[in-house]
Amino acid sequence: MHTPFTYAYCIYLYIHQNSFIKLYIMNKFLVFFLLLFLNCSYAMPAQITSCRVTKVSDGDTIHCKTHSKKYKVRLLYIDAPESSQTFGIESKKALAQKILHKKVTLNITKKDHYGRTLAEIYLGTTNINLEMVKQGYAWEYRGLTLRKYTNARYYAQDRKLGLWQYPNPIEPKVYRQQQKNEKPSLNTLLEDIMISLKKLLQLLVDILDAIKGFLNG
Repeated sequence: MHTPFTYAYCIYLYIHQNSFIKLYIMNKFLVFFLLLFLNCSYAMPAQITSCRVTKVSDGDTIHCKTHSKKYKVRLLYIDAPESSQTFGIESKKALAQKILHKKVTLNITKKDHYGRTLAEIYLGTTNINLEMVKQGYAWEYRGLTLRKYTNARYYAQDRKLGLWQYPNPIEPKVYRQQQKNEKPSLNTLLEDIMISLKKLLQLLVDILDAIKGFLNG
């Protein structure tokens, strides 16, 4: 009598003996682990470097360069309004007025999964990241911040500075989620499908390995 375990074991043997299918599965695993690596922030040794700001992309992203290297920097611990969001343009202008074409110091901690350098930026002794929050041009990055950034937001809120002059400002991460829910991109859907398929494949292989161990035992 053939049981489900017998059928599953036959599938395992077929996959194991068929080099094409085996190679296909191995390639899928390679892609999976590569994506997993790229989607994880990887730590860098803490370092301090000086550079000149060449471009301000928005209220929490800049470009700068040294004599030998270029950086795309995401301001650490803060989250500024998106460019398409209320007060997004004002936030970008405020950051540009503070540091564009100026020499700044980067207190670098790591890179994010987009490859951007994460750093606190100093103009002299002034912490620009902190000032952006304190003046109401950005939120602190919830869940990944220091207490001083939360206190800076309270300071701006109490005085209705910057974006806090509006009655119900929307936090950038909430805004991004709303945009995503309203109009999911094809790439996002394909990524979700691929992730689900990879998880299903991993589960199948784990089950087959367990069945093989059970039968051999």
